[in-house]
Order: sequence, then structure tokens, then C-alpha cells
Amino acid sequence: MPARLDVTAARNVPWRPTLNLFYLGGPLPELASVALHVRQYPGMPGSPNASATVTWEDSEALSGSPASRVLKLYPTIAEALLDAMPSGLNQPEAGEADRFAWDAVGTYADGFQERLAEGYFYLKPGVTE
Repeated sequence: MPARLDVTAARNVPWRPTLNLFYLGGPLPELASVALHVRQYPGMPGSPNASATVTWEDSEALSGSPASRVLKLYPTIAEALLDAMPSGLNQPEAGEADRFAWDAVGTYADGFQERLAEGYFYLKPGVTE
């Protein structure tokens, strides 16, 4: 089951969070790639509204953590791409965030694919230009 994680970005700066996915057990098999797409809603046909470039790191969790391992995803979406995304689809009030859906799919070296995380992607208008 993928991790459920709602995230927030702003139209006026690049999106570069660290997404920590904690899990129990040993290291994951070798990941070949991670795809992260943002769409207006789950199952939306056609091209995604945004695709992130993703790097990752699988390591031991810090002591005291409830999990033994952490998969850290480092996605990046450029400011210009965020700013060009549609607005008003979920009828937000002025200054409120637009709501989209996102998920991340990992492809392992053996070709097996797994949804790693999913959730809402809130896109705020931003203030500073």
C-alpha cells in the first residue's frame, strides 16, 4: 500500500521537497527510476499537468524512529511549469490553493513497479515575485 502524503507547492518558486517514506525491513531492491506525476484528478487521461525529476536515497532510519529504513525522494518541478498549471478547477477562494492529485511510482531493476506514495498536491498562488 502506498504512503499517503499531501504536499504543498507554490507557483512562484521551484518545488524541491524531501519526501521521507519510512518502512520496516531491509533495503529495497535496486530502484532503476522513480516517476512522479501531478494531475487534475486521479485517472485523468492524457499527459500529466506536471512531471517531476526525481532522485532518491534508501538508508537506515535515525535511531528512535518507528521504522528501520527510510526512502528519501527528492523531486523537482520548475517554477515555470508550476506557474503554467491550470487554476480554479476546484473553485478555490481568492488566494487559496488549487488542489491536484499526485503519485510516485518506483521501477526496480528487475522491471517490477510499485506505487510508493500518493496524495493531494496543493498549489498555492505565492506572494513574492
